[in-house]
Amino acid sequence: MIDSINFCIKIERFANEKNLQIVDAVVHYCSENNMEVETAANLISKNKKLMQVLEIEAKQNRQLKDNTLYATLPV
Repeated sequence: MIDSINFCIKIERFANEKNLQIVDAVVHYCSENNMEVETAANLISKNKKLMQVLEIEAKQNRQLKDNTLYATLPV
């Protein structure tokens, strides 16, 4: 079984080599290595840097609500 650090390194390298977003690299890795997406999610959740990259990509793709766009003024 692969650990979180090595998994995240592999995902980042693959994404950079193939010019993919992280989420696409994860799905491809899981498909190629017969890994459940839930297992990958568990490994990713242990890596703060990769979580941040995923969040940024999701906001850019409008897959995740960007709360900074809806800021309110204090009353």
